[in-house]
Amino acid sequence: MQLGSPFYIIGQGLAGTFISFQLNQRGIEHQVISTPELSKSSEIAAGLINPIVLKRLKWVSGAELFWPALLPFYRQLEELLEGSYLISSNLIHLFKQPGTVNQWLEKSSLPHFENHLGPTGTELPDGVISENYGWGQLKNIYWVQTAALLLAYREYLVKRDQYLESAVPNNPKAFRNFLKERKLSPNQVIVCTGHLTKALTQEKATIFTPTKGEVLVVRAPDLPQENIWHSKVFALPLGNALFKVGATYAHQNLNDKPTSEGLAELIAGFKAIYTGSFDIVSHEAGVRPNVKDRKPLLGKIPNGPYIFNGFGSRGTLLGPYLSGIMANHLLTSDDIPPQWDINRFI
Repeated sequence: MQLGSPFYIIGQGLAGTFISFQLNQRGIEHQVISTPELSKSSEIAAGLINPIVLKRLKWVSGAELFWPALLPFYRQLEELLEGSYLISSNLIHLFKQPGTVNQWLEKSSLPHFENHLGPTGTELPDGVISENYGWGQLKNIYWVQTAALLLAYREYLVKRDQYLESAVPNNPKAFRNFLKERKLSPNQVIVCTGHLTKALTQEKATIFTPTKGEVLVVRAPDLPQENIWHSKVFALPLGNALFKVGATYAHQNLNDKPTSEGLAELIAGFKAIYTGSFDIVSHEAGVRPNVKDRKPLLGKIPNGPYIFNGFGSRGTLLGPYLSGIMANHLLTSDDIPPQWDINRFI
């Protein structure tokens, strides 16, 4: 593709926003086409940026590459949008089994882990946190105000005449018509439609394993707001005694409709952290674009469009670094590392 020819990014969730920002930083002409109400996955995401899998105390694969890219990327994006969206925080992880504290302390001296596994303890606010086997502080992490960021970037694109709100193709026939109506080649299209990409790229549908996630926003006036709290679920402080609580994982009913089962699971998980009174402010659902090997999808389908997708629940961690990889690939045809190249599934 010749430089100067426009790209069309389909979808303006986190993936579409990140790759659009990278292209704009490089002065590359493009337009974003999206239907905001089509999928809520990015909008309702808690946006946690954590390089450690707390359930198993394992390092997220590739996090040593992703982490250094975070601050420069988000600070440049904040400067562009004249807002603050990346929030520095700590997290209190409540241990559910005896002996977990020993594993925490052993790993806290290892490379990478030492920057994030902080002190442990047993004392907790009286009458607020349920009994447990102690806690560990996960330090030097972040979270992103995803809904506010997406809206601000959409407004930025609108001002630059780079945004079109339109029905996006959701099956192979609709995609062919989309190309025909706009006289486009697949080489000009970057698909960032989350789990909906499964229906759009029929030949790659089997590599997606989407999961439904539900979250609550609750008002809990007696829960301390200095940290994120985590047990079976997380409770992320939003200010004014509000917390985002999540998230569930389900493989059925893959839509954006909250369920009574999800509600019950979230309430039970929150009560394992907090014993005080609380009110439910909202209950939302979305579908994560997971991939069967749990790694994102970058590159180009042979004779098809480009794909930048499949970040699961870690888009805010992986996206800044990998959007740079993708942008360089579009501009210079630099190889995409094989562990992320979509054609690893051929």
